[in-house]
Amino acid sequence: QVDRFSLASWWVPWYSVHKIYAGLIDAYVWTGNKDALDIVKKMADWAIKGTSKMTDEQLQKMFTCEHGGMCKVFADLYGITKDKKYLKEAERWIHHEIIDPTMKERDALQGYHANTQIPKFLGIARLYELTGKKEYRTSAEFFFNTVTQKRSYAIGGNSIGEHFGPEYSEKLGRDTCETCNSYNMLELAEHIFDWNRDSTTADFYETALYNHILASQDPKTGSKTYFVSMLPGFFKVYSSFENAMWCCTGTGLENPERYNRFIAREEDSDLYVNLFIPSTIQTEDGLLAEIQTSFPFTQQAVITVKKAGSKSRNLKVRIPSWVQEKEGNGYKDYGTIKDGMSVTVDLPMKLNVRKARDRSGNFSILYGPIVLAADLGTSSMPNDIVDNQLVYMNYPAKDVSLITADLSTPEKWIKASDAKTLTFKTEKSASQKGESFTLKPFFNIHHVRYATYFPSQNSADDARAKKFEAITLDAIEPGRQQSEIEHHYKSQGTEAGYISSVDRSFRTVKENDGWFEI
Repeated sequence: QVDRFSLASWWVPWYSVHKIYAGLIDAYVWTGNKDALDIVKKMADWAIKGTSKMTDEQLQKMFTCEHGGMCKVFADLYGITKDKKYLKEAERWIHHEIIDPTMKERDALQGYHANTQIPKFLGIARLYELTGKKEYRTSAEFFFNTVTQKRSYAIGGNSIGEHFGPEYSEKLGRDTCETCNSYNMLELAEHIFDWNRDSTTADFYETALYNHILASQDPKTGSKTYFVSMLPGFFKVYSSFENAMWCCTGTGLENPERYNRFIAREEDSDLYVNLFIPSTIQTEDGLLAEIQTSFPFTQQAVITVKKAGSKSRNLKVRIPSWVQEKEGNGYKDYGTIKDGMSVTVDLPMKLNVRKARDRSGNFSILYGPIVLAADLGTSSMPNDIVDNQLVYMNYPAKDVSLITADLSTPEKWIKASDAKTLTFKTEKSASQKGESFTLKPFFNIHHVRYATYFPSQNSADDARAKKFEAITLDAIEPGRQQSEIEHHYKSQGTEAGYISSVDRSFRTVKENDGWFEI
């Protein structure tokens, strides 16, 4: 009995098992804890013994249910132990329904639960590194490029209602940009960068890190977000301290470590500086370097080498896409690293408009790579630290005025009001209703209503959506996990499906005695 999120009537059991395996593997890799390795090997052997009784067809049916990164933990165990039984099991856990199309560079992601899929590609990426099979690399790269270039919002996050919609869709909603997704996409980006060493990957990393990951935690309370809403006029919903251990609370505890791990990357005979974050860089052979900057609040970074280390290596520094068009792989080579070497990197930022890819007329405002959001105040704001992240899925948003100004020249109608905090104001004449918006970095927007997207044109779809929302007390989408959970859905003898032409999930009774209720 298999559904997208239940297996034999149990809630995503392999997803939970994966977390335990991954934690034990990390305990061994990062601390050398041999007990952790011994335990996870025994647990993995238990899984291998159990699944050995299943045919490949039965396994593939089981994979319909979310199962986290089980492929990757077996791959990781093979990488540690070199025991081929773990490699064999890792390859058995490849979900062909999802992976095979990407090996052929075909996008078949529409309608699928987004974060269920990302860990599968982390497994494929690790398998490529261990086996060198080119189809695995093709799969991981195609998925990464498809999600980042065709299925992501301005802040670098992806999904609405936790699912992938059509290509280039940027539907604005309360339940956009599940934070776990970006956590996993950043991990995948690290694999991709190790293969390609291309600044496009680092550009995405910077976008998602500053505008989603950094923006997803309340700096005063430490509370985490599950969804980060892209609906204009809505607000962030944070986890409570005692009763909200969401999946995104778990990855949220790990997210601060993301600020550190991709700043610089040692690749063969080169040191790549990817992010402009104040830091100290050390390598095992004795290299010691510092990055001094207050980016993004200043537009310069100084990289100083205290000790060059015993290895000969070149210094390569990313030239961001928001500074200039990419040349080559997007990195400037400063030559061989030497004691006392100092490099000053200029990072001139300017206002720019990013139009939504769906041609809806919606757009976002950025300063360099930083998404600016309108602070819309606290009018009719409820308590936004809650046990259940779904509690406000029908809560009204504040209407945001149409922008009528010329989007090609944002500097003419957006002016800096506080350069030190990157605070800007829009001219009243720029909006249809004569409103002036105060814009701040989205990562500094907390406990207020906000807009990261602005409308620039009236459309029949917008008018219909506003009319529909005004008369709607509640709504449920059968077959969509979060919507069903929110409404205490129960069923027997049913299965979920998806109709791509209308971008809607459904649930159907497949047995004579089947039923469902809310």
